[in-house]
Amino acid sequence: MGSEMARSALSFALRAVAPLRKLIAQQIRGVLHRNSQGALPSGPRRGVVSGDPQCGPEIRLLVMGDSTAGGSEVPTFALSLAGQLASALGGRTRRSVRWAILTRGGITAETLLTKYVPWCAAERPDLIVIALGANVIIARQSPAAWKEQLTRIVDGLRETCGEIPIVLTSMPPIARLEAIPQPVRALAAVQAVRLDAAARSVTRKRRNVLMASSYLARSGFLGPDGCHPSVAGYAEWSARLAGEIAPFLTESAWIPPARGGPFASALQSAASS
Repeated sequence: MGSEMARSALSFALRAVAPLRKLIAQQIRGVLHRNSQGALPSGPRRGVVSGDPQCGPEIRLLVMGDSTAGGSEVPTFALSLAGQLASALGGRTRRSVRWAILTRGGITAETLLTKYVPWCAAERPDLIVIALGANVIIARQSPAAWKEQLTRIVDGLRETCGEIPIVLTSMPPIARLEAIPQPVRALAAVQAVRLDAAARSVTRKRRNVLMASSYLARSGFLGPDGCHPSVAGYAEWSARLAGEIAPFLTESAWIPPARGGPFASALQSAASS
């Protein structure tokens, strides 16, 4: 009886979310605007964590996404997801990790697809991590649209970067982000569950595509805005991600993929213009 009631309650919540997506988006956008420092970190958007050459070739890590990836609540990019994940992966593998970040506050999946994916091959990554958080909800993405966009992003990265591991991080832990008022927080959390389910359906059908955890919303792990990770939050998240990602890494270096698809054509057109 209890499980039937839980399923019924979830079903009701799912039906309630769809017509309220605009309200949810407006409320979350307002919270982020009021509470955030409003700027991405300073400093270089790339760096190297040195390791032991005898443990394997250098790992080239590329992190893509919005302010969740970029670290709007930390002072430098080296202390955001890319830099701290590089350190965590280096600690686990004892290999050098060269990291780079392609990020912008407020970026959408469509912008990531059209502006960033065609140029990823220039970084010659061995591993790509994509973190798109609250902006997906703010953009009022339906699960079907989110699945379609992620499919296009993954397929585009496969064409430009080959069969390297691609990591999609889960939606933020909205249910625990107290900066977002109720009942919007509860409704947004239901929407986040639906979006994560759509993302998992993409990863299940593709080799070397991993659905990984999001950051924690505990005391000390969130920045001043109450929504994005703090320095300690990125460190904890990076340590967990490194544990999830490390088994997917091999000692093989980046191998240029076959060319000829739409993203390759876009690269060639841009280069010749």
